[in-house]
Amino acid sequence: MKKTVVSAIAGVALFSGAALAQETTKAFSVDLGVDSYYNVDTEEATAELSAGVTAFNATLAWEPDISIDNVELLGSDLSLGYNLNVQGISVTPYVSMGFDGDFNQGDTKIGVKSSFSF
Repeated sequence: MKKTVVSAIAGVALFSGAALAQETTKAFSVDLGVDSYYNVDTEEATAELSAGVTAFNATLAWEPDISIDNVELLGSDLSLGYNLNVQGISVTPYVSMGFDGDFNQGDTKIGVKSSFSF
C-alpha cells in the first residue's frame, strides 16, 4: 500500500506543473499495440500487448505480457505519463508499477522517456 501511495503522490507532483505549462495538440486518443517475439534460448513465444488512453498529453497505459505457448499472463505494467514536446524533442516523465501474473505488486519506477525527431 505504501508503494501505491508514494506512486500516486509522485505522479501528481510530476504531472501537475507540466500540465499547466504545455499546450495540448490532441485532446483525446486511444492507442493499441502488440509486440510478439520468440525467445530462442527459452523456446517460448511471448506477446507484449499495450493499451493506452491519452487525454491532454497525459497517458494512462496497461501493458500485459502473455505467454503464447502456455496462454497465461506472465505479468503487466501500469503506467502514467505526461508528454512534453519542445522543438522536435519529446520528453515524457512517468510513473510505472509492475505486477506479476497473480497481480501482486512488483517494482514501482519513476523515470523519463525521451525521443528525437529529425
